Amino acid sequence: MPLHSTSSSNSNSSTNSSGKQLLKLCRYAVEATAVQKALDACGWSHLVKQVEGIGQADVMVAVKNTPGGKHQNLTQGERSAKNAGIPFLVVGRKMSKDNLQKALRPYLEPKRQHSPEGLAEQARLAHEETERKAFADAWFSAASTARWGKGASVGVLQQQAGRRQQQLLSQQAVAAAVAAKSSNSSIQVTKSSSSSGPSTGSSGRRQRQKLLK
Repeated sequence: MPLHSTSSSNSNSSTNSSGKQLLKLCRYAVEATAVQKALDACGWSHLVKQVEGIGQADVMVAVKNTPGGKHQNLTQGERSAKNAGIPFLVVGRKMSKDNLQKALRPYLEPKRQHSPEGLAEQARLAHEETERKAFADAWFSAASTARWGKGASVGVLQQQAGRRQQQLLSQQAVAAAVAAKSSNSSIQVTKSSSSSGPSTGSSGRRQRQKLLK
């Protein structure tokens, strides 16, 4: 899936008319008109600038679904953003004012990043990213085992991927619980061993005293 570029950037300037630094944005698997419409709705057209190449961008944005509602594979875009050293922001299932606002606000309001609201928002985005990666892994796993020759459909793959995603998340939760339980058990065994030591020693002394008598 190719990277989208846009001709909406009419200038190479990185600042707006007020001299404020612009956030430069490139897109992946989403149309320029949809991004610009969302920016206009947010009132951020003077703060965010769409650029033609990933090398010029501060962030890359994408959406989970196509305009027709089908799930998109975003692996290539994520890899490209990582290689370029910029954040890859999956704003949501579709490009909208609310979705874009939530994704870009931390980058437009640096002071807000350390506020309770900003930290909570970053945690939410991180959780969504974890779920997206789990679904992508599950999708490829299901696709690799599907029998296309016998009519495996995209719907079937989505169901299998959904189940696999839940399994992966459950396995992570179980692994964390087992690690915590193992740690608690080792502490209890240590305490038990230390408490049984004096008792054994007292019994030995009593037996020696009987023999001496």
